[in-house]
Amino acid sequence: MEEKGLTTAKEVFKAKEVILQEEWDSLIEDCKAILIESVTTVRGAIIECKWELGNRLLEAGDERITPLLQRVAVEVHVSERDLFYCLAFRKKFPSLKEMWGRVPEGKNISWHKLVNNYIDFALPKPVLSIEDKFDEWGITDWWQKQKDLQVLRIKNKGNAFTLVVRVGKVLEVDRKRLSEKISIVYTEITNFYIGIKGWKKADLDHNDYGRINNAIKAMLEKASFDKEKVKQAIKWCYLKYKDSPHIDWNINTCEKKYAEAVKNHGR
Repeated sequence: MEEKGLTTAKEVFKAKEVILQEEWDSLIEDCKAILIESVTTVRGAIIECKWELGNRLLEAGDERITPLLQRVAVEVHVSERDLFYCLAFRKKFPSLKEMWGRVPEGKNISWHKLVNNYIDFALPKPVLSIEDKFDEWGITDWWQKQKDLQVLRIKNKGNAFTLVVRVGKVLEVDRKRLSEKISIVYTEITNFYIGIKGWKKADLDHNDYGRINNAIKAMLEKASFDKEKVKQAIKWCYLKYKDSPHIDWNINTCEKKYAEAVKNHGR
């Protein structure tokens, strides 16, 4: 049984005429216009964001960045597929002004419709090997060039990969020589660095050598195990930062600045 005095909102509206019909129609139309304008603004902002993402990726070089889209996706928390769409969108429309002028819907276009109706994905996305995706320093190539070594397979996890390498049919003395050769390279670069720093070996402990060797290993991998490049990078950092009041240069500085050092060496 309905409690006395309680009525529905519809009944109240009919009974009291709280707003005239003409005013009511105007209110509804204004609300619809606001919603449409807001949705259009949001769609436009999304499309602009997608174009800017594609533009930044294209600036890094199409062929260079495409194999690395998965890594970019992980870092920026955007799907690899969406980044691929953004790159294709930017290549399709060199400017947003051109895009707005070419699509019939104009400002009413949505990102979903752009992807499905106006961006050409007829060409299949290239299938990239794990080396192409993750081995930007060419470590795999270096291993494959080594005498009597065979790269069996690659194990990948997340954004890293592990090479499984087998020693070929070589004598034990040859394996020992290979190990000694690598050890000599580390020792030579370590001595070079210690000499530039002006340190005495007797003053260094196990942790000091561990830190030095880790940085040298990282630089050797970036240099495809070219020891001269590593030594040049160390020397460049020394000359650039030795008198800096803000940077106490060390082997870790050399590792962080390696790319800059290689680029600017000799200047």
